[in-house]
Amino acid sequence: MANKHRKFMEDEFDLDLYIKEQAKKTFFKKIQEKSRKLSGVVRIMLIIVSFITAYTLYSYASYLIEVWRANRINQTARDITEQAAFSETPDGFIYDEAAAPRAIIQKSAALTSMPSFMPAIVSLRDEFQNNDIAAYLKINGSNIDFPVVLTGDNVYYLTHDLRKQNNAAGSAFMDYENRIKPLGFNTVIYAHNMRDGSMFHNLRKYGDEEYFKEHKIISLQTLYEDTQWEVFSFYETNTDFLYNTTKFSDVDEFLIFAELTKAKSQYPADLSFTKDTRILTLSTCTNRDADDRYVVHAYRIK
Repeated sequence: MANKHRKFMEDEFDLDLYIKEQAKKTFFKKIQEKSRKLSGVVRIMLIIVSFITAYTLYSYASYLIEVWRANRINQTARDITEQAAFSETPDGFIYDEAAAPRAIIQKSAALTSMPSFMPAIVSLRDEFQNNDIAAYLKINGSNIDFPVVLTGDNVYYLTHDLRKQNNAAGSAFMDYENRIKPLGFNTVIYAHNMRDGSMFHNLRKYGDEEYFKEHKIISLQTLYEDTQWEVFSFYETNTDFLYNTTKFSDVDEFLIFAELTKAKSQYPADLSFTKDTRILTLSTCTNRDADDRYVVHAYRIK
């Protein structure tokens, strides 16, 4: 039976136990508060990570789609070029460059002085609705087998395909200072070093001597003519070396430049240059330093 006369409940109060219990309550209360705050932070972090992951996946998927589209475009171009090799512009007709697409028009007395054009380039311009298409580049035994464009800068086709749509793979393009009639001392073509192996990725393979020896012939068909070139130089360089010089004050300056490109080669070449020599230069990034390049030089043999 409880003692009704007990005056102070404190008689049964354990101070040490009370302090411990209060400390425990305070501790768990702080833990709960921190947990709530941490949960909020975690939720925010999860949302951010999810957004970043989704954006990364979307960007990568978009990149793959653009690369796939670029490869499809180049395959279409190959098919057109192969078909054009077995056909010619019909007799009595001529290609009107200013009227593309559907630019095969009937000759008249006033047009007899107009130059003839290569059917493959005519067909490519027609198919892609793009008069910037200036040539077709091909190296047998490699996937370098696609059209080359020429426009007023060296920027636009870094990120646009032959249909002039945005595309990470871009297009192969001549230096804007080049002309195709006639071809100058040094015709320079750029393209991306795509990690899927497309565009100018295969230029890096010239670092292997056997590949260098087996892939020396380059075909370049412009709007006006079929040309062939033989590779004589391959090297890695940075942009401090002006391998892409297109304008020379005179023939002597060009010959000095030609000798420099030969001297820089990873492989020695027994070759002499003359005032009639013409060089084709292919350039792409190494994908290491932003200023590093793989460079291939060839001289015209046809």
